[in-house]
Amino acid sequence: MFFIKKLWQGDYTLGKSYWFFGNIVPLFFFIFLISFSLLCQDNALDALLNLKFIPPLFYQKIIIIFVCIIFLIYSVISTVGIWRSANKHQGKKYWAILAKITIFIALFSYIKDIIKFFF
Repeated sequence: MFFIKKLWQGDYTLGKSYWFFGNIVPLFFFIFLISFSLLCQDNALDALLNLKFIPPLFYQKIIIIFVCIIFLIYSVISTVGIWRSANKHQGKKYWAILAKITIFIALFSYIKDIIKFFF
């Protein structure tokens, strides 16, 4: 839990916050969500082609919702952490500004994609 506190406070470097916590970790969330959803489908190819990943069984839907809630909580923590890390950034200011712009866009993109694919 120490890394979450350190991330929330913006104590990681901007590069590590942005690339690892803002890009790599969310990628693993989406890989898990899509893989799990495809494994639950009767016809995975059809679900993939139609971009509809809603699992058929109730317990599978609960798992997806639970992971989405964890991801949304993580997204808020990482967004705040990256923002604070950008505020503390000692290097070129345009990196901090670009990081703030892209995390703002990414947060809305994540929410849009989760709603589009799973609800």
